[in-house]
Amino acid sequence: MLLRGNKQASIDAENARQRKLLDLVLTRGRITIPEATRELGATQEQVHQWLRNLVGMGIFSGYINWDEGTLFSQEAEKLRGMEKCASCGGQVSLAGKGIIKCEYCGTEYYLS
Repeated sequence: MLLRGNKQASIDAENARQRKLLDLVLTRGRITIPEATRELGATQEQVHQWLRNLVGMGIFSGYINWDEGTLFSQEAEKLRGMEKCASCGGQVSLAGKGIIKCEYCGTEYYLS
């Protein structure tokens, strides 16, 4: 029972940090991955995983410029139907369920 309680506490802490990442991006509109890792006490891989989870749950709408390592919050309606990358002007295409990717710079746009 103690192990189950510890595991649940660990899951709750992970969820709280994921929620804080979402709050950071939404309230600021933009945050770099290094800033997020410092504020959350996390690794870059953890931040990437939390972002993928938020996208998968349909909670996060925005985009990330992988070259710059910057997360941007943006309403999904503004991202739908886009043809050019906001970062470099390159061609974008569907890269997966709810993901549009720039073919030139690799920026990924997440639609929720």
